[in-house]
Parts: sequence; structure tokens; C-alpha cells
Amino acid sequence: MKKLLWIFILSTAIFSPGYCNNNGDITVYNLKENNTYILNIDYNADKIEISDNNIIDIIPITTLTDSHQLFIETNGSGICDVLINSNNKKYQYRFITGKLFQENKDELIELDIPPVASI
Repeated sequence: MKKLLWIFILSTAIFSPGYCNNNGDITVYNLKENNTYILNIDYNADKIEISDNNIIDIIPITTLTDSHQLFIETNGSGICDVLINSNNKKYQYRFITGKLFQENKDELIELDIPPVASI
């Protein structure tokens, strides 16, 4: 009975669609927890929907000229779906954060920012 319960829990966690639906391309990134990244996209982000803000925070980088970059901060470990809407395109991302990670594609740049020391 315990095995069936674990199979059910894991299958729902793995196949949970979150914000991402199956009719478009979903880009999956495996990130380090408690780290920061810059994500390059083709168009300016008008609206950003995050399924769990406890796992990831995403902030558009705004400059005087048009910038197509997002600042990503990973806060904890887990799975988070993100929908980004622009005038021309919809982006669907699934971020998996944790202690184990993989090298990512060229669109994602890892930043080496030391954590703030608490006093």
C-alpha cells in the first residue's frame, strides 16, 4: 500500500502541468538553489506568471533602451512553472531547482553574486 501511495505522489508531482499547457514548447532548466541567473528572451516581457514565488523570483531588467532580459533568483528547491507573455510571443518555462543541477543553454547566464551576510 505504501508503494502505491508513493507511486501516486511521485507521478502527480512529475506530471503536474502547473501553468504550462501541452500545446506549446516548454523549455526546462535545472538550476542551483539560492543562486541568480539572467535569462535572454526575444521580446520584452509584458506579464510574468510564476506558479510558486517561494522557489523562484523573476524580475524584468529595464534600461533606457529595449532590453530582453530577466533576472532570476532561485530561493529554494522544487519545481516551478513560469508563463511570460509579450506582444509577439508566449514563453513557457519549467524551472527545477535543487542541489543537483546541470549546465544550461546559452540563453541562461549564471551570475556569481555572494549571499548577503546576516548580522
